[in-house]
Amino acid sequence: MSTHLPPLLLPAVRAIADFRTRRLLADLQALAPTLRELRVQEFFLADVEAGVTPAQLQPLLDCGDGGFEAADATLYVVPRLGSLSPWSSKATDIAQVCGLDGVRRLERGRAWLLYGVEALPEAAWALLHDPMTESVLRDVAALAGVFAEQPERGLRRVGLS
Repeated sequence: MSTHLPPLLLPAVRAIADFRTRRLLADLQALAPTLRELRVQEFFLADVEAGVTPAQLQPLLDCGDGGFEAADATLYVVPRLGSLSPWSSKATDIAQVCGLDGVRRLERGRAWLLYGVEALPEAAWALLHDPMTESVLRDVAALAGVFAEQPERGLRRVGLS
């Protein structure tokens, strides 16, 4: 029987290019004028069984051992809740082939670190993610929802006229 643990949050070594965040900062400042700085940090989430450690995942995922730097607010962009990203399918398969049988699922996301504001208006979120394929979460505890099992929904018919 496997033990269900909270997901591991592992900051990635790489971040998104500065020129993109500078351009995005200017667009966001039109909606949130007190926003003075914007940084982005990629991260990985791991749904693992007991016994799998961050140290075992670090070489596979190219992640660091530190955490996120402090910011006035952070928004987490993850694959759309209730979905399984193509990246996740392949990364999870690779982890298991590499002998990490306790890895149930891996996902990746981006943390937008905001300075000068405590929150962004929701209208600004559309600039930070693709609403068709991604969700925005306001706090780190909500990241567990990435791995939440969704209830099955019955099929329905749509009439064509």
